[in-house]
Amino acid sequence: MAEAARYYEERQDGLGALFLSRIQTALRELCERPSACLAVQGPIRRKLARQFPYAVLFREDEEEIVVIAVAHLRRRPGYWIPRTRTGN
Repeated sequence: MAEAARYYEERQDGLGALFLSRIQTALRELCERPSACLAVQGPIRRKLARQFPYAVLFREDEEEIVVIAVAHLRRRPGYWIPRTRTGN
């Protein structure tokens, strides 16, 4: 996420901050209604970030929401899958 924010900021002043803001909004929204997010693999769901080709991938445990990745939707698809195994 930080790398993506730096990338966008290098392209245009303020774009990195906008990216982080959109990720923060996605996090807030998924915390409010996690079950409204698209299930992508088993218990893993995703919440899209507005204006950017990124999604927050997460799972809902009994007492918490666990963010697996903030992933680009077209680069390295599935790189986050090993993180979904128990203990990660």
